[in-house]
Amino acid sequence: MQVAWLVQRLIDWLTALATWYYNRKYGALASRLGGGVMPGDGRRGFLIVQIDGLAHRYLLDALARGATPYLQRLIEREGWRVQRWHCGLPSSTPAVQAGLLFGNNWDIPSFRWYEKESGQTIVCKVPAHLQRLQERLSAGRYGILTGGSSYFNLFDGHARTSFLTLSALDRQHFSQNVRGSFFFLLFLLTPRRSLRALWLSLSEYARTLRSRLHGTSKPGPPVARLRRLRASLTAPLATLLSPLAPVTLNVIFREIQTFAVALDIYRSVPSIYTDYYGYDDRAHHHGPLSDEALAALRSIDACIRELDQVRRQFRHRRAYDLFIFSDHGMSRCRPFAELFHQTLGDFVRTHVGQAVVDVQGGQAPWASMQDELLHSELQAAEARASPRSQRLLRLLRRALRRGLPQDPEIQADYDLTRRSDVIVRVAGSLAHIYFKVTPAQMDISEIAILYPDLLSALRAHSGFGLVLGREQGNAVCVTPRGVLRLDSPQLAATLPHLSDPQAALQQVDRLVRFPHSGDLVLLGTWYADGSVVGFEEHVATHGGLGGPQDYPFFITAPGVDWDLSGVTNATQLHDFFVNWYGDAATRAARGHIVTEAP
Repeated sequence: MQVAWLVQRLIDWLTALATWYYNRKYGALASRLGGGVMPGDGRRGFLIVQIDGLAHRYLLDALARGATPYLQRLIEREGWRVQRWHCGLPSSTPAVQAGLLFGNNWDIPSFRWYEKESGQTIVCKVPAHLQRLQERLSAGRYGILTGGSSYFNLFDGHARTSFLTLSALDRQHFSQNVRGSFFFLLFLLTPRRSLRALWLSLSEYARTLRSRLHGTSKPGPPVARLRRLRASLTAPLATLLSPLAPVTLNVIFREIQTFAVALDIYRSVPSIYTDYYGYDDRAHHHGPLSDEALAALRSIDACIRELDQVRRQFRHRRAYDLFIFSDHGMSRCRPFAELFHQTLGDFVRTHVGQAVVDVQGGQAPWASMQDELLHSELQAAEARASPRSQRLLRLLRRALRRGLPQDPEIQADYDLTRRSDVIVRVAGSLAHIYFKVTPAQMDISEIAILYPDLLSALRAHSGFGLVLGREQGNAVCVTPRGVLRLDSPQLAATLPHLSDPQAALQQVDRLVRFPHSGDLVLLGTWYADGSVVGFEEHVATHGGLGGPQDYPFFITAPGVDWDLSGVTNATQLHDFFVNWYGDAATRAARGHIVTEAP
């Protein structure tokens, strides 16, 4: 009994010491950021941590391989529940975040699409586009982050504080809120973590630089190899500085992101949502279970461990529920160009006669979004710096820009309209084709008159799992048997390798009815092994149907008895959060909000 009493006293003393340390550390950091502890209101808070792009299937594989030890501990020792849910179409971050945050993701047909009436391409990594999109999606809606914080998201969910959130990028910058000695204080109070971040940064820099230098010797035509070599020799400063962008965003921003969330927990902010994107980026380029992707998961797992410890440490201020989820999955990609020796754009050009075809795909979404976030932060810091510092920051910013892949989509003020007859917009295994002969959406019968060769070629091609359009207000599918309505029993029977063909067709029907979906909507073929045909040069992809991309995961603590088996759209997740965390007035108002557009 005496030994047990001593052990308990020792535990109490260590707990008190830890509480004192955390109070001093986070109190000092919060004061430098100008934020105090928010008054208590007796309500539970919530923290949502998104692991971008991690499929339920690959989470289970990562757990089995020991890549996520803290998540494994939560699940196996503490009884946290892992559920698979269906993210719906398109299987992409914009649709999921809009649905979760506002309960509305109507008319988000892809990651990029074309608006016939305005002649503009909408890309969900351009801040100005996301700001306008959020204004439409959130009108009359309750954002679940009202009064809370958003970090590294596309939309802010009506958060009071939004850092590194693209829809709020022109309004707030992290550097504007960091006071003079913040980073010195951060290093002083967390020396082990700061040294670890330094080591990770150096490792990431060396890895990225080696990869980019190796790119000059990649196979290809002699002219292309010579061009790459000449670029590295004529711009050595850009070559040396270009790896700083992924280092900053994959390591340093991740550390800042984690500390910002921890500070918000200390300050009792009622609702917090942050997105860790590193896995998605690496899985696109290296594969869902590659060493690079699993290394990103290990780093994210460590961040979750830290945030959960802080959450438990300050539960006396405000009790938080922690939710860990992914927005969509990732399916292994069989690139269309690799399989059929021509890009989708080349295929369309071959079958539309004299029409000019404008094709836009892109690099993995997060890759260019990371660059834009870093560039925006450097611009904001430059505007407030001394003249001497301004010159240095300007040099760094321009060198980084020169060393990054050129991406015209990210230029928010650039007119993306091109004088073309046929517009093709690609995102993963989903593509939209628009015909500029009319500002209205065309029926299949109209397309058949103008472009008969294209429809015939699409119907017979093995690279397309579904070729979709409209006819007299109904969603239809172009098949070798003819044009079938989506509610046709014949069509469901022709869709192998989908766990629920009828549910998939309901999702497809909704997608085709979006006002800004293409005149034709193409979904890459899916296979029994879970891989899909993708229209971009990725190792793994998402956006369409088939394989693990359709099924992300959701992890909840014991006592949170949410059943997500019936969820087929992220808008349903919004209802869960409103019902659990909204006040009486919000819940009552929720009953009067239309959850779906006609």
